[in-house]
Amino acid sequence: MKPTPSAGLAGTLLACLAGCFGAAEAEAPPGAALPVVQPTVQAPPAVETHKRITGLSRPAGLLVRPEGLFVTDEGTGRIWLLPPDAGSPQVVAGPDGGLEGPGAMAGDEAGNLFVAERSGRRVVCRDPEGRWLTVMGGGEATPGTEALRGTDLLLADPAGLAMDTQGDLVVLDAGWRMLLIRRADGLTSAVQAPGIGPSALASAPDGTLLVLDPAEGRLYGGEPGKWHLVADGLNRAFGLVADARAPWSVLETPARIVQGPDHAGTPIRGGIRPTAATTLPGGGWAIADGGLGGVLIQAP
Repeated sequence: MKPTPSAGLAGTLLACLAGCFGAAEAEAPPGAALPVVQPTVQAPPAVETHKRITGLSRPAGLLVRPEGLFVTDEGTGRIWLLPPDAGSPQVVAGPDGGLEGPGAMAGDEAGNLFVAERSGRRVVCRDPEGRWLTVMGGGEATPGTEALRGTDLLLADPAGLAMDTQGDLVVLDAGWRMLLIRRADGLTSAVQAPGIGPSALASAPDGTLLVLDPAEGRLYGGEPGKWHLVADGLNRAFGLVADARAPWSVLETPARIVQGPDHAGTPIRGGIRPTAATTLPGGGWAIADGGLGGVLIQAP
């Protein structure tokens, strides 16, 4: 049975953000709580529906798991974990104590956490026991029609991660404009991604894949080799939102979340330069914002 994150996570985040995040002065060992300097947590007097968490460098990715809310910080190479019980925030260190430009994340039902390193040009995995290993990248082979081990491949820009309906890890390499599908046996096959400049990947509510192409202003859905057009005219969209409450959701400039099928827009209150977003169990949004250097928690 697939584990379900706590439905009280949204309420916990909104009620207990004070003291959640702060700037750390020194590296912490894997899984240890960081020393926390007094964070900046702000809410405009007239708006009590969102909070701001600052003290990050370049927040780039968000993922809700049973353990809590994971946040990748591309600038420091760290992954923050905010537990659902409002416990102390922790840093989930990488294989060598840090990661090279961590961005997108995905998780499977076995409890594995996958992280794309855009600067390191690889994908790493943290298993349920806390062990790290490289699952894709670091090799010299250019992705092609032949199935290879993931670690034999040379990645160009792993920009997006998602799990497909078979439970396999799918990596969007924006540099090669390819989708790389890693099966349970470790072999990876490559297929052409739709569009001319795909840059974001997510799972749709039905488990199929969504690929956003900002260059075309289009959103594609389906499975590798069986794509169909989901939305057109998304001229200001730049990112996908993990959201099970609508057929599709994208981040758009100025700061707002646009949802299908009717293109309804929800302003991101207090947002400056959002980079990623996800829904929270029980309602609300978690929004990574590079302009703020933090995360916005916005109630429904």
